[in-house]
Amino acid sequence: MSRRVPLLLAILLSISFGLHQSSAAQSAYGFERRVSTGNISPSPSLLGIILESSLNDRGQIVYGSDGGLFYYSGGHVVSLFGEVGTPAPGGGKFSFSYGSNLNSAGEVIFRGEVTAPGVSGLYANSKGKISLLIPDGTVASNGKSLTPQYPVANAAGDFAFLNNSDLYLYSKGVITPIAVAGQAAPGGGTFNVVSQYAINQSDQVAFTSYLASGGTGLYLASGGTVTKILATGDTFPDGSVFSFPNGVALNDAGQIAFGGIISSGLPQDGGLFLFSGGKSKVIVPIGSSLPNSGYLENVVGVSINNAGQIAFGGVTSAGLATYIVSAGNLTQVAFSGETAPDGDIFSSEGQFGVQINSAGEVLLLSSMIHHYDALYLFSAGQLTRIAGVDDPVKHAPIFEFPTPINIDASDQVLFSDSTFPGGSGLFLASPGEINRNTTFIANETTDVSTGSISFMPASAMNSSGEVAIEAFTSENYSTVQLDSGTGLNLAAGGPNTDLDPNSVLSINNSGQVAFFAYGPSGSGLYLYSDGQTDFLTPIPGFPFSLSSSAGGSLAFLLQATPPNQNGIYSYVNGTVTAVAVTGAAAPGGGNFSYFNPSPRLGPVVNDNGVVAFAAPLDVADQSGIFLSMNNTLSRVVGSGDAAPDGSTFVSVDSPSINSSGDIAFWGITSSELGIFLYSKGVITKVVASGDILRKQTVGYLDYPRLSDSGHVAFMAMLSDGRTSVFVAHRLRAGEVSQDSLRSSSAPLSPDSPLVKQLRGLNDSAMAERRRQEVVAPNTLRSVPIAQN
Repeated sequence: MSRRVPLLLAILLSISFGLHQSSAAQSAYGFERRVSTGNISPSPSLLGIILESSLNDRGQIVYGSDGGLFYYSGGHVVSLFGEVGTPAPGGGKFSFSYGSNLNSAGEVIFRGEVTAPGVSGLYANSKGKISLLIPDGTVASNGKSLTPQYPVANAAGDFAFLNNSDLYLYSKGVITPIAVAGQAAPGGGTFNVVSQYAINQSDQVAFTSYLASGGTGLYLASGGTVTKILATGDTFPDGSVFSFPNGVALNDAGQIAFGGIISSGLPQDGGLFLFSGGKSKVIVPIGSSLPNSGYLENVVGVSINNAGQIAFGGVTSAGLATYIVSAGNLTQVAFSGETAPDGDIFSSEGQFGVQINSAGEVLLLSSMIHHYDALYLFSAGQLTRIAGVDDPVKHAPIFEFPTPINIDASDQVLFSDSTFPGGSGLFLASPGEINRNTTFIANETTDVSTGSISFMPASAMNSSGEVAIEAFTSENYSTVQLDSGTGLNLAAGGPNTDLDPNSVLSINNSGQVAFFAYGPSGSGLYLYSDGQTDFLTPIPGFPFSLSSSAGGSLAFLLQATPPNQNGIYSYVNGTVTAVAVTGAAAPGGGNFSYFNPSPRLGPVVNDNGVVAFAAPLDVADQSGIFLSMNNTLSRVVGSGDAAPDGSTFVSVDSPSINSSGDIAFWGITSSELGIFLYSKGVITKVVASGDILRKQTVGYLDYPRLSDSGHVAFMAMLSDGRTSVFVAHRLRAGEVSQDSLRSSSAPLSPDSPLVKQLRGLNDSAMAERRRQEVVAPNTLRSVPIAQN
């Protein structure tokens, strides 16, 4: 995954807010909207990373990129559908589409995220007509409410799909559970998480599932009965012990192809398996000599057609490759290091989503050296490029889910977003008319000195508007890129420095960039300054966040290695010091409890070395925001403290501090959910859910970012279905705001179903963004496609 997100944009308002604007009071803050869902992005109109692909027996192809779906037939793209802003059946507009599958009848089943008043769910595109098949909230026969995803369909239009980690079958309009968490698995254990699956024309479904007791099994569901094929711990006649299956494909004859390895015994008992006639056998063993590419070490991704031909991805002693097995013969399709027909080079990062159709054609999605992902079709012994990163798209890039990262002294807001087309990117929004002053910085089609950027897991901006980015590139480099107003330049990283894909970085007001890396001097904190990178110090664990001051001090949230405790640490003058760790007493009562570290907790440090951070406490559901100044801890606000409207705070986090020591933070009170500002000992409300902004009601809001001038940038979901980035500032006497805000006399309670729904959508969207940026390329692409 693009590291791309099925962004859950505003499924919000088929529910009525029921607010009374007539009795609303004017806010003390003025608001300027900088960017919103649906605005035109200044990024290039180029295809981002391809997330998925599907091939049918007619040689037609559907592939997904950047939240839209492309239909390819007869040698060219014939249609585009499901992209942001296009109408959905029943009302609303598509905001993101993914998880598509093309069957041999030419029908596409896909997941569509839709704004109100429409409904998200599984949709079908048949001959250009789109219809809703399973809306979110549909109740299955086992009583579970569904959020269906990732369909795998046969030619009759029946399909298997996931609901969270559970597997269901949709057949002739009837939804039946196949394997759900907690259900007894044949052969022992209980199902936990279904990971891969395939369906044939008889509605048989082969699937793999992690088991609650440990291990993984391969199963076949047929006619309402689930049968175990092979599972962790099973023993072969020669004494070898099976470890786990990897990849599963199924044809209409009921043959199952899969990869598997053993935990002990003879190496040749692992490799490419075929289950046929009730028995499993290895047809390409581990250690087999392969054409032009050494010997087989592991199988990753499998596909089988009705003629029994099998395409599979292999990890070999010489690299990664894709093969066809037909009548006992092996044919190499592609190999890492080999030059592709378009002049690019197959990368060692992987070849994903291999599929074979009835004509023996093989569709291959591969990482490439120069432009990252590309899609190729192998037919009649020849590879042809179908699509890839940097392909031009006849569609103006559209913002989908803008999220603020920081705000500088001139009120520029650095924000991230996925656009269609273009994918995940970074942008600057300057003061002025909405979307008129938006600047493109980089996305996943941007070329830098070490290749094309493949994904950017971390970024930061200082008060001068300098931007630092952690960027992984197509040439297998992890780098720190710095933009000081002249474009991206390599600051650190390369072949000898390995940044963690979950890592963090920070840029201070002196232009120095601090980051965590596994570098030549060891694992720990590094600092880039004036063209030179120095190793600062090892740290005992992994940092979830990092902040740096112009004075050279650092603060970070650490998931520590025992016997150290999780918590907030500082680095000053060469010394790492625990500031607030699990088990330590917190000012105002209770003990710090960092058992589940989250970037929402901070810390943030200003140029005076003052550290602000949020902390969960060991008292149930309580939290607080704290200051560390001159080695002294103090409590700013926390659960049970008075809120500006006379209610009490329930939960607080996401602090942001400026040079004056003011702190913006996110909080839930007993009456509302909002963004608040602490200044000189006084807490004021900036904005809350239920407030009315430009005649739209604010639903969920998050990510407060505070500038040295006291202005607050934040993200808000609005009742018109859009997500927007705003900047708030205190109104002076007689000043009129560009975007007026009024506080409703009936604010939305944080316990209201709507606010809970919106927060859940937001949290899910951001979690999915992080998951896809790191995990999904190996997860999504390994989901087998039905063989028709």
